[in-house]
Amino acid sequence: MFPSWENLVYFHIQPAIIDSLIALAGVLLLLRLFRVRDPSLRSLFLFLPLVRPLIIMIEGATPLEHMTIRNGIVSGVRFPDPLHLIPMEIIEGQERISVVTKVAAEFVLAVLVAALAFFLLRRIGLTVFHHRLAKKAISPRGNEWTRFENTVVSLCRQMGVVCKPRLLLFDHWEWASPCIIGWRRPTLVIDKDLVRDLNDQDLSAIIAHELGHVLRRDGLLHWISVLLSDLQCFNPFSRITMGQIHLEREKACDSIAVRQGRVHPRILAACLIKVAEVQSGLDRQPLPGRGMPLLSHNNLAKRVSFLL
Repeated sequence: MFPSWENLVYFHIQPAIIDSLIALAGVLLLLRLFRVRDPSLRSLFLFLPLVRPLIIMIEGATPLEHMTIRNGIVSGVRFPDPLHLIPMEIIEGQERISVVTKVAAEFVLAVLVAALAFFLLRRIGLTVFHHRLAKKAISPRGNEWTRFENTVVSLCRQMGVVCKPRLLLFDHWEWASPCIIGWRRPTLVIDKDLVRDLNDQDLSAIIAHELGHVLRRDGLLHWISVLLSDLQCFNPFSRITMGQIHLEREKACDSIAVRQGRVHPRILAACLIKVAEVQSGLDRQPLPGRGMPLLSHNNLAKRVSFLL
């Protein structure tokens, strides 16, 4: 009944976007109604708005049975109705189906292919970039390195981190935000200026948070969520969901730093503010491919509120 490109738009792309909005709104509403505060549980539920639209995009919505046609506009939504409880009589206007022109549908497909190619090339570039990071790290020497390494070793023993991550310390680098990269053999990356400017208590708080990512295997979870999101690069709600997952992941590691790293919540909250100020003063940004700026004003306020 429909040309192939219009089939793609109406029964795959459009239903996936609409269902992503419905799933995200539903999950956020349920988390709020039941007052779910555990960040790990919240991030687990937030994977639903990433996975469900992808399944719908692959399988497609059944023509006519899950469509509404009004004033010549086709709108497809896939409802969870395994028992067929929704009466098909509520769907109106099936005899007045009108489709967009072939040119418009092919334009949508071209944009989709270009976006997928862009994200694929970007991921390849980020992988190469992360592998080359070690070559640009400063040599392990000086007071900053000794202090950094001793703090990591002590916290690994205290928090039960079996495999100590590799350490990278940068001098006058473009990025100042501490982070963990990799998942098979994680690497802890931090800026030398940041190590110098933080006192021992603050440095321990930051490293305890980063080791929380190692304990949670967040490197692997990050790439899975990024892959799911990039496969839906046409879907704006997948980016919103990714932002929420990133925030909950950071809050979960804040909790680990408090529980297992024995960092006082107020100290960690004050340290987050201090790191944000250092980043702002040095005009530094998070490493490429590490998601949204987690110490932006809005996210910083949410993390501090969660800790306190």
